[in-house]
Amino acid sequence: MISEPGKPPLVLHLIYNLALGGLETGLVNLINRMPAERYRHAIACLTIADDFSRRLERTDVPVIALERRNRKVDLRVYQRLRRVFAELRPAILHTRNLPALDAQLFAAMAHVPVRIHGEHGRDVQRLVPGQRRDQRGGQDARRVGPVGGGQRQAAPAVCGCSVSAAALQRQVFGNDPAAGNPWGA
Repeated sequence: MISEPGKPPLVLHLIYNLALGGLETGLVNLINRMPAERYRHAIACLTIADDFSRRLERTDVPVIALERRNRKVDLRVYQRLRRVFAELRPAILHTRNLPALDAQLFAAMAHVPVRIHGEHGRDVQRLVPGQRRDQRGGQDARRVGPVGGGQRQAAPAVCGCSVSAAALQRQVFGNDPAAGNPWGA
C-alpha cells in the first residue's frame, strides 16, 4: 500500500456531500471510532461539505469539497479529484453510492492500490433486479446492506465479483468478524 514511512495508511472516503444524513453520520462515526494509529482518513465530497463536518472528533481529517456544479458530468471535478489523488496518495479509496462510483476508474488510473465501493440507503434496490422493499419502505437488510459472518452482499453479484463481507474485513482490517468489533473497542 502507498503510505508515508512511519504513518498509517490513508483512507480517502468519497461521498456526494457531507451534510446531515444516514450515510454521512455513519461515516463520521466510523472515522471517530477507528484507532488513529491504524488508519488516517480524508473525506472528499463531490459537491459540498457543510457544518456537519464539525462532528468529526479527529482534527487530522481533511474535508475537501470538489464543488460539482450539477448532477451531470462535470469534468472539472475529475481534474480536482486527480489532484487530490496526487497530493494525498491514498492507500485506500472508499466510494459510497452511485454518484461516486465513476471515481473508481480515475483511482485505478491514479494507481490507488485498494479501491472499495459501497452502497447505502434505499436506492440500493435499483442495483439488484427484483429486489423488494420491506414494510417500512427501506431495503431488505438480509440481502443488501452491511453484513458480516461470511454472508454475501448483493453488490458483489451486481459488479461481477465474488467476495464475502468477512473476507473483505479480514483483508482490510486484519481480523475475523466473528471475533467482534473490527475497531477493537
